[in-house]
Parts: sequence; C-alpha cells; structure tokens
Amino acid sequence: MTNPDFFPFQATSKSDWRMQIEKDLKGKNFEETLESKVWSTIKQSPYYDSSDSQGIATQLRFHPEPELSVLGSRIWANAVEVSSSSPKANNATILYQLQNGADALIIHASESTNWSILLKDVQLEYISVYILPEKSVRDAISFLNYLEQVKFPSGKLKGAILWSPTGSLFEEERDWTKALKDAHSLIEKTKLFHNFSPMTFDFSRYANAGATGLTEVEYGLGEIIETASGLKREGVELQKWFSKICIHTAVGEPHFPEMVKLKAIRILTSELAKKFDVNLGIEQIQVIASSSLWTKSLIDKNNNFIRQTYEGLAGILGGCNVLWVRKWDGDESDALNSRIARNVSSVLKEESYLDKVMDPMAGSFYLESIQKEFIELIQVAISKLEKEGGWLSHFQSKAVHERVKSERLAAQEKVKENQLSKVGVNRYQASGKLINNLAFQPIQESGYELQPSRETYLIEQEILKK
Repeated sequence: MTNPDFFPFQATSKSDWRMQIEKDLKGKNFEETLESKVWSTIKQSPYYDSSDSQGIATQLRFHPEPELSVLGSRIWANAVEVSSSSPKANNATILYQLQNGADALIIHASESTNWSILLKDVQLEYISVYILPEKSVRDAISFLNYLEQVKFPSGKLKGAILWSPTGSLFEEERDWTKALKDAHSLIEKTKLFHNFSPMTFDFSRYANAGATGLTEVEYGLGEIIETASGLKREGVELQKWFSKICIHTAVGEPHFPEMVKLKAIRILTSELAKKFDVNLGIEQIQVIASSSLWTKSLIDKNNNFIRQTYEGLAGILGGCNVLWVRKWDGDESDALNSRIARNVSSVLKEESYLDKVMDPMAGSFYLESIQKEFIELIQVAISKLEKEGGWLSHFQSKAVHERVKSERLAAQEKVKENQLSKVGVNRYQASGKLINNLAFQPIQESGYELQPSRETYLIEQEILKK
C-alpha cells in the first residue's frame, strides 16, 4: 500500500511566510516593497492561501451547455466591425470576414442603410448581429423593418442593438422621458426575437475614457438601475427585459483584475436583478468584451498588437460571450491590421485551447480574493450612489464626467512622469529605424460627451507634436 503522506513537511501558515519574507527583506518595509494596489484601492499581496478566499471556488457558467459537444465546453463569438455606408463593397467585406474566422458582425447602421444589398448571401441564422446606430434608434429600427420584410424567422436572430437610453444622453442633451419611450419602442419591436437584446449597456464608455475598473462597473450598474426603474414605471415586464440584458465592457489593464471584473459584472448584475424581484441566471447575461482603446498608444504602434492579444485572453477567461478585438487605429486600419484583429480569437481558441474549460479562473486564491473585495466595494459604491440620487442625478450634475476625467488625468500623468510603465512609450523606447509612430490625434469633448482617450495622451503630446 502506498503511503499517502507524500509531503512530510510541517504545515506553514501565512504568518510564517511573512516572517521569512521580512527576514529576507533585511529591513525593507514589507508593504512598500511587495504590496501594491489595483486601481489605487484593492490591495495585492505577494502571497495568497486558502484563507484569503475561504477555500470556496466561485465557478461560473458563462452560457448554457452547447447543443453539440464537439463545439467545446466554452463558446464565444468572434466579432468584427463593419460599415454600411457602401452596401455593395461592405457586403464583400462581410462575406470575406465570415469566411475567414468571424462569426459575429458589429454593423454601423443608419436609417438609410440598404440592408438587402449589405446582407446579400449572409446567412444571419448562423451568426450573431450587433447593430450600432449612427444617430438614433431609428437607425436600428430600419434593420428590424428589413427582417420583417424578408420574413426572417424571429427565433433564429442572435445579437443585440448597441444602444441604451442612458447611453444616448452622452450623445446629445435630450429628455430622459423621451429616451425611455425610445427604449420601450425597441422592446416592443424586438418582443418576438427571443435571442436578440433590444439594448446594450455600454460600460466600456467609462473604461475607454480613462475610468478605473471599479468606476466603470459602478456607473454601468447605475445605468441599469436607472433604466430598470424607468421602464418599470412605463409598465415593462422586467423579468423578460432582464432575461435579454446585454452588457458591453472594455478589457484593458491590469491583466488579472480585468478578468475578475468580467466575472464580477455577471454576479453583480444577477444580484441587482433580485432587487427588482427578477430571477436572473448568471449564464443568461450576455457580455460583449472589446479590446481597450484606452491602453493603445500612437507611440511605437506595433506594441498595440501585443496589447490586443492579452486583452482578448482576459476577455475570454473572464467569461465574455462575444470577443470584439478592435482595430486599434480605427478607420485608417489596413488589411493586415484588420486580419490580425480578427485572428486573435481564432489563435486563442485553436492554438491556446481556451475553449476546453468553462471557468479556469475558479479556485485561484489570488483571483477569488480580489473578486470578493471587488464585489464588496461595488455594493457599497452602488448603495452610496443611490442614496445620493442615483446615476441620472450624477450624470445631470456632471459628477460622472468629473470623476472619470479626474481618474483619466491621474493615470496619464503617471505615464508621463514614469510612475507607470508603458513598454515602447516610457520604457524600452524604439530608436532609429525601429521607430514606428502614428500621427498625433487630439481628443476633444463637448457637452455631455465622454470620448475615448489614451493613457499615453500627455506623453504623446510631447513626443509627437514636435
């Protein structure tokens, strides 16, 4: 019989480890040397054990069981962004993307979009479609009208409209009551499309504008509370509305806490639904994770390819249903950059095998500990936000904008002053023929806008405006 005592060592407690580490530090302060804070709030220690997570693994299911086992345990859609301005040319682009690894479309839509040309030969029942209105909800309704005309089977449409009544307030100063009525009309228009969300809450707006992960989730959940309360007054059945909820978040840095953020969004949204007497399963929540615009830099642009990849990794491990690796140079992106953005998902699935396990983060002492603290902090923050009048009150007073801009400036100054390392920008800068920078692009905001910014913006001004 084999002796079960494979490790005949005395048990070592966390306090024992700390005593040894302090001895090895030879007088250096333990906290200052080895501990750090995520988003200036959540403490990170150099060592974790089961006591930090109470030994309980928060194992989540991010989607229902796949119908075909050959699809793998973990499924996500690979989304690409397309325009609708030139329907014939854009149709060719769509078909090419779908034939080369994409299975979800994010379509910039207008009221005048010619859908019959744009979607010619596109089999919508096999992909997911996300409609991004250029101006108003009428742009999205044009797509729904097209589906009615072609008698598309309502049960086979998957995706969402990338619009919300709260999000529309950032685009133009408008009446909240009117925004809610627009939301109600979309809910009615999509009533028969059981797998298609009538609206999407854009948490990524805050992250791409420079907010921390904590602020992003606090204000994002604040938008959901504000909208749910308003729709309830409008007579909307919240059980059905919550069951089709869609959230868009941006995944950036720091790497592991961003994974935690995605899992926390699911848990907190499910708990939030209970406050409205709605039972919402974790796997019912649709999460779109896009690569961050905030983390990209115009300096040493090739480093952005690496950032895209580890952000995609974090999005998948954090539990996204849709991975949107954005072209980091926007409309100027060439064919190679578009191809690389599209292929990140394929590489992570086919070569890194991330589709084999549903939730590989579960059980990590470090991540479970951060997740627990993240959730507790957000619960306290949401309670405070509601006591102070709620998200809409903070938005109208511009307290939302002031806080995000304050966090943005603090991070940008840290990069500029070399307090925060950014490879290729303030660390290991390229020289000579290796320099590959983009032209400086100033960012302007007006009214109630929160425009995407860049963490390296201040240092870009110094280097690229010369």
